[in-house]
Amino acid sequence: MLHAAGRFVVIAPWGLDGPQSVALVEIAQRIHAMIRIRKDDLEVDGTDIMGVMTLAADLGEVIRVRAEGEAPDRALTAIGEHGGLVPEP
Repeated sequence: MLHAAGRFVVIAPWGLDGPQSVALVEIAQRIHAMIRIRKDDLEVDGTDIMGVMTLAADLGEVIRVRAEGEAPDRALTAIGEHGGLVPEP
């Protein structure tokens, strides 16, 4: 099984609020990979809307994303194209 990981900065003005979380979960559900998202000491399933919202990631905070499966790099690319996140420099 293939693995990939990346760090992303939240750039959405209201952080990962409801609409931003829904968009992120929809991306995770479309990709053929297991997506785990972590902020600080909390890690959640990327396909679980309540879990993603529980992260309460605000503007400027960094989240870590781990993908495992058939196309983990594609998963990270798709997440990096999410309107509320950018890859950490």
